[in-house]
Amino acid sequence: MQGPHGDPHPLAPRNVLADQVARLNDQGLDPFVATEMEFYLLTPEFEPVQNHIQYSSLTDMIELEPMLHNMRDALAAAGIEVESSNYEYGPGQVEINCGPADAMRTADSTALFKSIVKQIAVQHGCRATFMPKPWTEQSGSGMHVHTSLNANGSNAFASSNGAPNELMSHWLGGLLEHALAMTLIGSPTPNGGRRIRPYTFAPTHIHWGLDNRSVLARCICEGGSPNRVEYRSAGADANPHLIVASILAAGADGVERKLSIPPMSEGDMYGNPGDNVAIPTDLAGALAAFEGSALAGMLGDVFSRSYASIAAAELPLAAENNPDPDEVNNWERERFIEHS
Repeated sequence: MQGPHGDPHPLAPRNVLADQVARLNDQGLDPFVATEMEFYLLTPEFEPVQNHIQYSSLTDMIELEPMLHNMRDALAAAGIEVESSNYEYGPGQVEINCGPADAMRTADSTALFKSIVKQIAVQHGCRATFMPKPWTEQSGSGMHVHTSLNANGSNAFASSNGAPNELMSHWLGGLLEHALAMTLIGSPTPNGGRRIRPYTFAPTHIHWGLDNRSVLARCICEGGSPNRVEYRSAGADANPHLIVASILAAGADGVERKLSIPPMSEGDMYGNPGDNVAIPTDLAGALAAFEGSALAGMLGDVFSRSYASIAAAELPLAAENNPDPDEVNNWERERFIEHS
């Protein structure tokens, strides 16, 4: 998208992302990204299509497999590589994992992914929602974003000693440094923060670890050593271009400033978060962390002011219509479930 004088429009999410890709390219680094998308399948009345939870069940998927099969086929026909699909921890909740590609292609594909999933669901007499927390007592839906950096055609994160190499350590340092400000990009509505609760597979504090699903930044190992970083905080309704741009901006800052990382977090980080900083669990806290932050500056002042103003406009609506910070009520569902 261009402005009136032919220059890149500062409010266009693709342009925000393009700036961060170029920033890394200037350092000889090419970001590769993959997403894991969680969503609920619903009736036309926006109720779960099932009333029970069977994580990764083979038998329960039989009923919905024709629809999921058509989703995978439609995604593949659109050029989106599907690696796997499975049931998740909510009734009618599904996760589909897509293969890695360059950052812009993955962000474009993730936006298209949502549209395709919703269309196929309707064709099967259902609905799909990427609302982060449709029901108080059920699992939330996230967008897990995997990143790695290629240099000279190979993965520059890959190491052989079982620990993050120097480049990955700096990248992690940037993610941790800017994690508070990134919360508004990953959870842009009053509903998003309700997903951030203990034992929900959404991180509650800022930390990193090896193959640990209770941390914010999870280093994933293949062959015994980490080769990519999974950012686990974003909700499924996050704008894919903006959350990828934020991750790249934070990581690039860590690389440029050679930021260090604290000791690795191990074990149950819900039950034992230690002195790690807590992630904001409401929109007001996320907005306060974003406004005036270094991350906001990296994403562009014009964009960041506009984005923050949209979040600020949601605050009085949420306070008036759903003052309970722990309850997802009908007003919130009616506002977000169909359009997320």
